[in-house]
Amino acid sequence: MEPLKVGIIGQGRSGHDIHAKTLKALPELFRVAAVSDYEASYRKRAETEFGCEAYEDYKQLFERKDLDLIVNASP
Repeated sequence: MEPLKVGIIGQGRSGHDIHAKTLKALPELFRVAAVSDYEASYRKRAETEFGCEAYEDYKQLFERKDLDLIVNASP
């Protein structure tokens, strides 16, 4: 079974430190494929750490047809 491709809205404490790191620790089940955050440094960090695509506008995650799951970790 292929890992689920996950998008994460928000890369602050919850999105990055809880959701993304947990998903990365379970590579047989999940792959962080994309994230969104308005903060450029958070997007760059995610691209580097998770090897994913990053968007400023969360709506771009919904335009992707390859994501199996989107986590909303925004306020």
